[in-house]
Amino acid sequence: MSKSVIVIGASSAIGKLVVDKFILEGWSVVAYCNKNNPFSGKQYKKSNIEVIKIDLQDIGQLEKHLSKSNFSNISSFINCAGKIFPLRYSESSYELIINSLKVNSISATLFIQKLLPLMIKNNYGRIVQLGSIGVKYGGGINNYPYSLAKHLLEFFPLEIKQASKYNVLCNTVRVGFVDTKIHNNIPKKDFDQRVNLIPINRAAKPEEIIGMIYYLGSSMNTYTSCEVISVAGGE
Repeated sequence: MSKSVIVIGASSAIGKLVVDKFILEGWSVVAYCNKNNPFSGKQYKKSNIEVIKIDLQDIGQLEKHLSKSNFSNISSFINCAGKIFPLRYSESSYELIINSLKVNSISATLFIQKLLPLMIKNNYGRIVQLGSIGVKYGGGINNYPYSLAKHLLEFFPLEIKQASKYNVLCNTVRVGFVDTKIHNNIPKKDFDQRVNLIPINRAAKPEEIIGMIYYLGSSMNTYTSCEVISVAGGE
């Protein structure tokens, strides 16, 4: 098994911590970012990291990139992509729903389609998608496009299930309410009211999600596949 991982959505709060964790554990990382590159600091100069800037919403650009990419040494794929489209169900247009699906779901599917046969050939692969606890409740009132896209990450196609016999394990982490800036994009969100719904009675810190992601995305996971696992403080 080569210790090489692709992380998409790597510039998000959770994505950056995922990258940091894999680097700490001695992995080489291909980090996909949109506009921001949080890995340009001195602390990353000696790390085995490659940063690729790409707009996951631009499917044409992504397909062109994937057609030219060699992922034969990649053993793990982590989908941390997440973009909020702050709209109610009744306000969501076709265009914005499709854009949300592109960046939050379809982009990861295209990566997995490229990686799956290579992982099967290597008889090893780990795939982890970051879903949302909101799916459990129908999503927030003002973020329907995001919740819809995250819901798709809980569906495991038959080909994904069959890949388990080749030691290719795919799981989704249903991430709870995390204290990150992404929530600032949702208008009129009452943070205190949201926290009151959590039995532990606080938002998660991003680093509290990372342990489960790393476990499922590394050789530590030897048997768990096609599962949706909540890390949500008891919700």
